This record gives sequence, C-alpha cells and structure tokens, in this order.
Amino acid sequence: MLYLNNARYFKLTAEPFKHNILGDITLDALGYNGITLGPIIILKQGEVVLLELENKLDKPTVLHVHGLSNPNSQDGMPEIEPTPKIKPGHSFTYQFSAWQSGTFFYHSSNPEQESNGLINNSNQSHTMHIHGHDFNVVGEDAFLRKGKMMDTINVASGKRFDIDFTANNPGNWPVNGTKPFHKTNNGISPGGMLTQLKYLR
Repeated sequence: MLYLNNARYFKLTAEPFKHNILGDITLDALGYNGITLGPIIILKQGEVVLLELENKLDKPTVLHVHGLSNPNSQDGMPEIEPTPKIKPGHSFTYQFSAWQSGTFFYHSSNPEQESNGLINNSNQSHTMHIHGHDFNVVGEDAFLRKGKMMDTINVASGKRFDIDFTANNPGNWPVNGTKPFHKTNNGISPGGMLTQLKYLR
C-alpha cells in the first residue's frame, strides 16, 4: 500500500488457484491475491482510491465495486459503459473517491468468473444469527438506519448491513447461517457459514 497525498494505492491480482474447502476436497477456483473472498480494503471517507487490477487469468476481466457510485469510466461493466476490459497479462488502475461511508464489496462483472471465486456475492440469501446477543442495524446498503433490533438478519444477494451490539454476555459464541445446508461442509458439521464471537469479561 502506498500513500500519495490524499490517495491510497492497492493492488489486486486476479488469478486461478487451488481452494481447499475440506480435508481432501480441493476446488479449481479464481481469486484475488490467491484467496477467495478477496482481501479486505478499509478506507477513510473522502480518500481517493487507486486500485490496480492485474489480470493473470486466461480471459479478460474487470472489477466492479458494488454499491459505491463511481464515475462511468470506472464502474467495471464494459458491456454497457466505457470501462476497459483488462486483457490477460495486463493491468488497469481504477481511480475513484470513497465519498460514502459504509460497507461495500468488489467482484468481477463476468458471471462465470464471479461464480468461481471473484465472489463477495452470492446467488442465495443467507440468514445470519449471533448467539447470545441482540444487535442494532445501523446501516443498510451504506445508508444509515436506526432503532432496528434483531438477532437474525436475512442478507439477500448484493445486500450489505452494518450492525452494533453490546458485548455484555462474555464467552465463545457461534455466528452462523441458520439454513441447515449452510451449517456443514459437504455434510460435515460444524462447518459452512460459521465463525466465532469470543471475548472475556
């Protein structure tokens, strides 16, 4: 990462890799910087972003930042607007302002590439639940929301939510999808959409 006055530079490389999902099960996947989902990028509101995408795939690719309104030439949908397709072995640097606060995600606008790992998106909705805690939805699609208390939230394809909660019930708590087939890896539980919320008194 390089700081240039009010600009911050990041580089992503779109490339194929082997993605191990369980034991001896490995998939041929696509990723950014050798992982899927891609690296988290955290910015301050108002910063200028220089986001270079290098294409190590065998087909052209592009990058779309979902939810953030960018200049037409930086949107990453070349079938409709003037963003260039990035040919294999080439790079393109997107330039835009992080003018809005909130949560966004990036992905290829090529459906085949997106479905094979260039993901932060899904064909399905995911109902996420935090055990032992309620939370307040404070942002939806990068717009402020207030006073909506929940313990489970349905995240539809393309949606983003920001939540606040009070850490007043110490322990090691599951955070998981509630759909049964989302709770396993190829039938092995625990797995799937599961992580931990862990803190002490």
